[in-house]
Amino acid sequence: MPVVVTELERITADPAGAAGAVWRRLGRGEWQTLHEALDNPDGDRLYAVQHEQACRSRAEREAAEREAQRPVCIACGQRFTDDRWNAVRGRWKIETDGLCRPCLDAHRERAEAASAARYPPPTSAALFSRSALRFGH
Repeated sequence: MPVVVTELERITADPAGAAGAVWRRLGRGEWQTLHEALDNPDGDRLYAVQHEQACRSRAEREAAEREAQRPVCIACGQRFTDDRWNAVRGRWKIETDGLCRPCLDAHRERAEAASAARYPPPTSAALFSRSALRFGH
């Protein structure tokens, strides 16, 4: 809000009276007419700068809020990447949804190794003996 001041002696001494350059806006160094003193020529530029600062701070705040919501891997504690977060967003239905990509890959490798150890692939001799038993030879 602009603050404008004057002196009675200036108003009476100026031939234009109160319409003359007898007004001073605080923060400016020269005497001006009332219209000039109340005018804000830098207003548009100042508004644009303030608007840009507000947009930047809002974007930073939204990014911080987004990072605060980013899930953390239940195995290693690392934050999910954007790709992994998008893959499980709103889903979280299976046990492995809480794992980041490296932990998920390691989990799958362990599961495949355990499955292979539990159910080894049959050898050709075992296949032959089973077929021989089936056909009664």
